[in-house]
Amino acid sequence: MALTGDYLQSTSPINWTLDDFADWIAINHSDDKKKIITYMKSGLNNYSKNVSNVNVKKKADDLLNRLKTLKDKKKIAELQSEQEVRLADIECSSVRQMQNHTNAAVTIHKQIAEKFVGMAQKISTETCAQIRTVTFSDEIPRPTEDENESEEEFESEEAEHEGPEHEESESEESDDVYLKTQNKKERKSGPFKLSDAGRTEIEIAYTKMKHSNMWKLSSGKFVEEELYNIGKQLEFEHSIHSFIIDTDDEIIKEHFSEHELEKIDDAPVPEVPDLPHNVIEYLNKFINVTSTKEARSLINEHDNRFNASYDPSIHHDLDYIRFALYALTREIENGGLTQPNLESWYNCYIWHAIVDQGFADIKGTSVVRGESTCIATATRKNRKRKNTQRRKMGRQGDWILRLTGNGDHDEYGMGEVEKHWEDEFGTKSLSETSLKQPKALKDMLVKLMKKTDWELRSKLQTVRITHSGLMMTIMYMNNPHGYVCRIRRGEILEVPDKEENLSAVLVILAAVLNIKIAVQETIKAVQQKGQNDEIFKQAGRKRRSRNSDEISACFTTPKKIKQ
Repeated sequence: MALTGDYLQSTSPINWTLDDFADWIAINHSDDKKKIITYMKSGLNNYSKNVSNVNVKKKADDLLNRLKTLKDKKKIAELQSEQEVRLADIECSSVRQMQNHTNAAVTIHKQIAEKFVGMAQKISTETCAQIRTVTFSDEIPRPTEDENESEEEFESEEAEHEGPEHEESESEESDDVYLKTQNKKERKSGPFKLSDAGRTEIEIAYTKMKHSNMWKLSSGKFVEEELYNIGKQLEFEHSIHSFIIDTDDEIIKEHFSEHELEKIDDAPVPEVPDLPHNVIEYLNKFINVTSTKEARSLINEHDNRFNASYDPSIHHDLDYIRFALYALTREIENGGLTQPNLESWYNCYIWHAIVDQGFADIKGTSVVRGESTCIATATRKNRKRKNTQRRKMGRQGDWILRLTGNGDHDEYGMGEVEKHWEDEFGTKSLSETSLKQPKALKDMLVKLMKKTDWELRSKLQTVRITHSGLMMTIMYMNNPHGYVCRIRRGEILEVPDKEENLSAVLVILAAVLNIKIAVQETIKAVQQKGQNDEIFKQAGRKRRSRNSDEISACFTTPKKIKQ
């Protein structure tokens, strides 16, 4: 007891733990694991026998039992490890036997060929035997993946000779396994089934809307009411539950007529100035380019606007076009665009020049790449957070366009990057563009609307750009009427990978510049919120405003089902 009594006496029994006890012994006596356990067991045994206090005795007995449990678990783990080693040895033995049988069969076939077949066939057989023989190694300490695959191939060959009935049952079994796997994936990563609590949340959001302020179409239909009724029929989460409307969505098309969809599409959008004349003029300069030599010649033409007379506030967009064309010209010449590349390669060599540099002159903003999380989404997720709960993270995007500095980091757009373009109906594309990204864009938009006290909502919009391989798609979100946020999708654009199509990139550059102008107008509207005498009088006094006409937050994503 003398060895360990100091710890047990100097520490309150409430604070006794096996970890602390072990650390104390390691520091003061020995760091040998076996000795530490022996000392702990001896000290606790003595304390349990000699101490009269019932609570202290109970604590010592509890630690002794936990110490015994840990030792038992260790023994079980050792036995399991030994069993795994024995099983592996058995598998190795089986593989060696199969190898020996195969080599023996090859030898027999070779002898038969030498005896009964001509020289040409003999040589051919020897060659085949050599090829078959080098497939196996002389020593196989552990069964490898290749061997497992060989066994699977051997089993599949047997299956081919067992008749159609076996094939059918095998196929059905595979289908069942596939469906179970797919269902499991869906339950883990979406779509997520609506719970009763989720449906109640949607009901509350809808009942808060004033019927007189809803978006009424010429047909007499109220958009909010229709979305609510559609959402009640759906089993899984959809952007409809967040009162987001996308006229390209198949579910929306089923419930609105062509005329109604046109009216929704034609509803007002935030006013945005056209591209300046000098930008259009410079783009037209490259419109007939069909080779990289022509492109280099035009790029390198003497132009004072890019030299001594360069003014970033006037010539940035021209310099951006020139820079992007030069970067693309180099990659076409290097042949990098026709090779399989990773997402990071496209980001560095293509999209940095085409997208990031386009926004470079917006003061105080940055294209934040690298799986950045959306602050607006995090704000929405934590709006009902209690001080005992962990803060939730926002939606991750491959890049987010946000304000920098020490103030509120307003966000105006986001982007996703994929290394391959499947088509616009790919699984990931549908998941991202029909639910996740629209919700993030709405989170950004609602946050900006709140900053303007909901007075300038018609002037605000957020944007999303997705690049998949060399393809680019654009999505805008705004609030044309009522409580609904509308998605507007742009055309699918493609970066050319051949010099004869080089001029096709001009439309993409123009699209990026148009997006930048839309972002600049939104920033201007947020930062130039109107002020008057009444605002000055009430500054710092009034409570946070609760506008009854404000747009509801996005629907809370249902929880994933734990497997």
